[in-house]
Amino acid sequence: MSKMNCARGIVLLALGLAVALSPIAADADSGAQAAARAAQAKYGGRVLAVERRGDRYRVKLLRDSGKVKVVNVPAADSGRAPEAGEREAAPKKERQR
Repeated sequence: MSKMNCARGIVLLALGLAVALSPIAADADSGAQAAARAAQAKYGGRVLAVERRGDRYRVKLLRDSGKVKVVNVPAADSGRAPEAGEREAAPKKERQR
């Protein structure tokens, strides 16, 4: 019986931690989502990835042309338009064997 109570305690502790930490993760996600929306609104294309790098988000977009565009969006105000400093890369060519 004590093993069962111990297992329940561990499960309840894990659930409590998950609930307590979820607002922190949600705040981080909302900033990344806002950065992705701002970059996508300005340049179009499909969002491939969003990474937090210090005071800004790095957003990778796949353009209709097949090129990948990397855009830097300020993290403090990710609703703001992406700044200069973005670059566009040509699609990688496949290796011939």
